[in-house]
Amino acid sequence: MCHEFESLLESASNQDVKINAGFFKKISNYLADLIAKFGAITQPGAEQKEQKSEEKDDKEDDKRNNEVVRVAASLLEHLVNLAGETSISRSLIEEKTNDFARSIDDIDSTVERLKEQLRRLEIETEAQINFRKEQVEIEGQEQFDPLEMDRYSQLQQLSKSLVESASDLKDLKGTLKDKTRDIETLLLQQGRVNTELQESLMRTRTVPLSRAIVPRLRRTIRQVSGEL
Repeated sequence: MCHEFESLLESASNQDVKINAGFFKKISNYLADLIAKFGAITQPGAEQKEQKSEEKDDKEDDKRNNEVVRVAASLLEHLVNLAGETSISRSLIEEKTNDFARSIDDIDSTVERLKEQLRRLEIETEAQINFRKEQVEIEGQEQFDPLEMDRYSQLQQLSKSLVESASDLKDLKGTLKDKTRDIETLLLQQGRVNTELQESLMRTRTVPLSRAIVPRLRRTIRQVSGEL
C-alpha cells in the first residue's frame, strides 16, 4: 500500500495524473487506511475492541428499534380523545347507576308502607268477621249468610296474596341492589383501566430523548469518524 501511495504521489509530481476530486479522494483513502493500520500496530486489539463495541451498539440500537412502533400523531391524538370520551361516558353511567340505586331505596320504602297497609287491612278484615259473628250470636242466627261469608273469605285471601306479593317485591329489591353493587364495582375497575390507558397514551406522545436521538447520533459519529 505504501508503494502504491508513493507511486500516486510521484505521478502527481510528474503531472501524469489529473489533480481533481478523485485524486484527493484516493489520497484521503490511503491516509485513512495507513492511520488505521498504524493504530492497530501500536495498540494491538484496539480495532477489534472498537469493532465489538460498535457491533454491541448496533445490536442495542436494533433491539430498541424492534421495541418501537411508529404511530401517526393524528392517530395518537384520536386515541387520546377516544379515551377521554370513554371516561365521560363512564361518569354518565355511574351517575345513572347512582340514580337507579336511589330509586331502589325508594321502592324499598314504598314496599314497607304497602306491607303496613296490608297488615292493617288484614287486621280490619279479621275484626269485621269477629264483629259479624257476635251480631249473629246476639240475633240468634245459627250461622253467617253464605254470600257474606264468601265475601269475607275472598277479602282475606286477597289480603294474604297482596302481603306475599309485597314480600316478593322486597326480595326483588334485594336482588336489584346486589346487581347495582356489582355494576358499581365494574365501573370502578373500568375507571382505573381507563385512567391507566389515558396516562399510557400521554406518555406515548412524549418519546424519551435517549430512544429517539441517541442511536442516530451514534451512527452519525461513526460515519463522520470513518470519513475523517
